[in-house]
This record gives sequence, C-alpha cells and structure tokens, in this order.
Amino acid sequence: MNKLYKLKRYVFGRAIRILSRLFVFLDWLTAKNPQLVIFMQSRRRYSDNARALFEYITLYCPNLRAVWIAKDDVHGERISTLFPEGQVVLRFTLEGFITAIRARAFVYTHGVSDLFPYDRPSTRKVGLILWHGISLKQFGLPTLLEQQIRPQCRQELVGMIGMTSSSNLDRLANCVCWGVPFYNVAVTGLPRNDRLFKPARTPPNLKGMLQGKVILYAPTFRDAGKHTEFFPFVDFDPHRLNQELARIGVCILLRPHPNDGDNQRRLSELYQAGHKRLVLADVESVQDIADILPMVEAVITDYSSVFFDLLLKDIPPIFIPYDLAEYEADRGLLQDYEAVTPGPKVYTQSDLINEIEHALVGAPKYATHRFIVRKLFHHFDDEKSSARTAEFLVTLMKRCQ
Repeated sequence: MNKLYKLKRYVFGRAIRILSRLFVFLDWLTAKNPQLVIFMQSRRRYSDNARALFEYITLYCPNLRAVWIAKDDVHGERISTLFPEGQVVLRFTLEGFITAIRARAFVYTHGVSDLFPYDRPSTRKVGLILWHGISLKQFGLPTLLEQQIRPQCRQELVGMIGMTSSSNLDRLANCVCWGVPFYNVAVTGLPRNDRLFKPARTPPNLKGMLQGKVILYAPTFRDAGKHTEFFPFVDFDPHRLNQELARIGVCILLRPHPNDGDNQRRLSELYQAGHKRLVLADVESVQDIADILPMVEAVITDYSSVFFDLLLKDIPPIFIPYDLAEYEADRGLLQDYEAVTPGPKVYTQSDLINEIEHALVGAPKYATHRFIVRKLFHHFDDEKSSARTAEFLVTLMKRCQ
C-alpha cells in the first residue's frame, strides 16, 4: 500500500511538472483576453483581499471578467455556495488550464504558491499582489534569511508589475520587502476592509456560541517551529477568566494562525471543558477573518497586523508581547513596536481583564495614539478600497497591452 501511494505521488508530481512547463511555453504564445482576470489561493482558501476584489469585480465591473480557479470540486463548491454569482473553474482541468493561459491578469494574496501549478506566468500577463495585511513584521528581502529568500522574491516578481498598499508608509514597506518599484505600488486601501463599513453578521458556524460583546484574540505565527502561546500568564486560570468575562458581558474569539494546528486543538478543548466565553474561531470554523472583524469591540494580539485594520473603526487594541525581544531577534519588525502599537501591554491575566473593561468604554487614554497610527497606516477611511483597487488593475492591464 505504501509503495502504491509513493508511485501515485511520483506520477502526480511528474504530471504537474509537465503541466507547469507546458503552461510556461503556451503562456508566451497564446493571445490574451484583455478582460479576463484570474484569482487563485492555496490551501483551498477563499478569503481576504482576493475574495473581496473578486466579488466586487464580478458585481460592479462589467468591463472585466473575474474567474476563480479552485483547487478541486470541494473548493469550487464552497466558493459557489458562498458567492453564487461568481464564475469558478477547476485548476486541474482543461478549462482551468485554458483560462489560466488566456488571462490577461492574475491576482493573489500570499505568494506564487497561490498560483500553483501556473506559478511561472509570462511577462505578457499583469500580476497584482494584494498581500494579506499591513506589514508590521519583516518579510521578504529584509529578513534575516535574506540569502535563502532572495531567489524566491525574484520568482515572485516574474510578470508582476503591480501591488497595493494602505498608505504611503505601507507603500514604502512593500517596496522594500518585495523590491517592487515605487511607481508600481498604489495606495488603494485593503479591499477586505470595505466589510468594516457594513453591518456585522454572525458567521454561520458561530451562531448560538457568542455571548455578549465580542473580543478577538489573534496572535501571529512564530517561525522555525516555535510555539505561539495564548494567555502566556503565570496567573492564567481559564475558570476564573471565564467567570470574569461573564461578569463583564463579553466573549473572546480565539483565532490561532492557520499554520498553528497545535493551538487549534488545545483551544477547542477550553470551550469543550465548559469555558463557553472562550470560543474557537479558527480557519475551519471561519476561514475569512474579514467575516469576524465587523463584530469586534476590541482586539488582543502581539505582532499581528490585524489591529491596523480595526483602527479604521477606532477599535481599541490590547497587546501581549510576551516574547518581544526574541521575536525581534528571530523575525524582526519593520516599525518601532512602541510607536505603532496604540494600546496597553499586558503580562498577567488580571491586567488583561482590567484592560478589556477599559477597551469596552473606548480606552480613552490611547485615543490620540490610535488616531496618529490610523493616519500613518490608512490613507483612506471609507468602503471604496475595492473600487480603487479595481481601477488600478484596469490601469495596469491597459499598460500591458
């Protein structure tokens, strides 16, 4: 059985390599549809800025044709269920192959892995990187692993001439990290943040589980196999924390990073043990964090950039930088941490409970700091980021003709 599995893996790998090389060759030769834009994400994702822009173009841009290339039937059916108006084709089909070749533009959020196996497009295509957040931590060229990552970054830029950002400061960071020319990075705002200006809706998998006001706890991922700790407090007591949250009238949505499988299991056990104010909201239950953000009254994080998004609605952040020195040494930050984190730093459960209560009344002590950081990282504070991004994409496509 093991030998048969290995044989299947080998045959599939060889077939994918042949398909990828055939795509590279035909992509240079084949005429492009000047209206066709393809969207792809790895790991069966349908989320983030790519989802927001795909839906906007489908509904409001008759001069463009948006197609999402799904990984398989399961992925495609889920997208069609969430957004019936969207056009979806499957990645490993003749239709998917032809669509990828004929497209004038491709859009992605995480890297060329989103485009697999069509991850080496020709320069006859327009590439638009939306990225998946405002950058606080280092990535790409400035990282400590620069020599290993630099070839990958060069590959990311093949055929890519456009990138979006939320402000001029974010624009500079993207230029530095990706090596993209400044004039090819537009300040449009993040398409996913248009949702913040619309009424909140409880995701289906969370209905009946939320009690009181909602606080999001979303720390970032640690590299090199290091563990991300939730509630890294000496005085952590889940029973007492649950009681205090009930007294305050809130629940905490626990959002581990998609790569953090260990915490997903551990945090699920907290809720199952009767701590009903601690609700797991991982990617299995709510894949797109944009579905959660409109409900949030406060956010707890460490070095994740999710708090930047919520500053658009002046949502108070609380920070737990329990390993700041180690994280800065290992990964590095693009900004001075104290300067761009407009909220309290907590190191005990008691302090966390106190700061949650302050956040629920607007955390006025940090209001001016929040305003300054919001202006630094958000040039726009409206629901038109998708529209501006679509206009920028059209400009890029015309430039490429």
